[in-house]
Amino acid sequence: MSLAIGVGDEASFQPLPGEPCLDLDNDGYYWFLAPLFEQLARETGQSVDLYGDAAFDGKNLQVLRRMLTGARTLVESQPGA
Repeated sequence: MSLAIGVGDEASFQPLPGEPCLDLDNDGYYWFLAPLFEQLARETGQSVDLYGDAAFDGKNLQVLRRMLTGARTLVESQPGA
């Protein structure tokens, strides 16, 4: 199972073609980010996981943006990043 994170149009949970998208599998990349996804779920009620769908709108978009900024900072702080 794969996880696709991207910009959608409310008609489907699939990211729109041509929009930025991140695909994660059940591997180290996903599990490295899992604690951030868990915090996001606590704040928004939306679980970003390999087995379900999540959608963010309104104020939850700001929470998602903070999580993505935190993820970027975390990745950039790793050796060899």
